[in-house]
Amino acid sequence: HTIELWENNSMPIDCRQMMAGSTINGKELTSEDMEVFSVTYEDCDSGPWHFCRHPSAFGTKEVMAEQLGRLPPILRTYIHYTLSWGGDGVKMGPSGDIAMSGDSINDTWVWIHEAAHAYDDGFSNALEDDRFTDGKNWTDAFNADEAVITEYALSDQQENFADTMMAVFFDLNFEGGIEGITDSLPQWINMYNLIIEAMGNDLTLGGTC
Repeated sequence: HTIELWENNSMPIDCRQMMAGSTINGKELTSEDMEVFSVTYEDCDSGPWHFCRHPSAFGTKEVMAEQLGRLPPILRTYIHYTLSWGGDGVKMGPSGDIAMSGDSINDTWVWIHEAAHAYDDGFSNALEDDRFTDGKNWTDAFNADEAVITEYALSDQQENFADTMMAVFFDLNFEGGIEGITDSLPQWINMYNLIIEAMGNDLTLGGTC
């Protein structure tokens, strides 16, 4: 990948909106505080991807670029802007924007989870639903299953989808698959199968956009 810095303290409007009201040591963040850069990846010509990073962030520019680059190329295209600064927490913004605070920036599985939210939003737009998880196919799969994959998945259908998609990603890309670490798959097999059918190719590592 290639990193290119922005000049003149310019900043995408998405970054401004996502960081509005955020503070570091009691000081509200401004564009002058942020380092803005773009990244292009050899496996996808749909970019570049744009990042806004505060010096207090727990990860460097290279870490941010590498973490996004670890996502399958098609999945990566659903993420638009990524922000990071010190503190704690993760939040999704409009149109696939992600803000990561604290050490979450160094956790590849957090990136995959947040990418799942972006995918939920973006995939569904093409199908004219608010989200994929608002559609009938997802609702039917959920109702047909005995359980969800994690306790956190009980929060709402968006978190349920994100955690289930993480399991599908693991199953598709790692030796031994999900059944190597849990015997609960039969309890949420309908949601699993729906994600495989609708999105499996997009969650497989390798390939291009």
